[in-house]
Amino acid sequence: MRRRSKIIVGIFAAVLIALVGFFVWAKTPLGPMSEDYITIIGLAAAALGGFSLFPQLLKVLKTKSTKDLSLGMIMLFCNSIFLWLVYGILMKNLPIIIANFFGFLEALIILLFKIKYK
Repeated sequence: MRRRSKIIVGIFAAVLIALVGFFVWAKTPLGPMSEDYITIIGLAAAALGGFSLFPQLLKVLKTKSTKDLSLGMIMLFCNSIFLWLVYGILMKNLPIIIANFFGFLEALIILLFKIKYK
């Protein structure tokens, strides 16, 4: 396994361990959880989800190739994530807005490169 892959797997494992520890500490789902903790979980999910396309975007920028990416999938994903962004704005839900704003930017850049490198 390459060094970068090991780092990514390590970060992923650390986040999962931290979340499990948090749930044990917060006594969830057995006990009540305050809105602050729920917001923290939402923001953590937003950060992970919002930047989930970043490794793919880096690969596209580095290789200047999008041949293995489906144009239809990218277009559907852009539309879906844009609608989630609009939904988050209408609901005034910060975690949804953050995740989908960054995700939409990444997906849109990948779509533009897909069209450019076709």
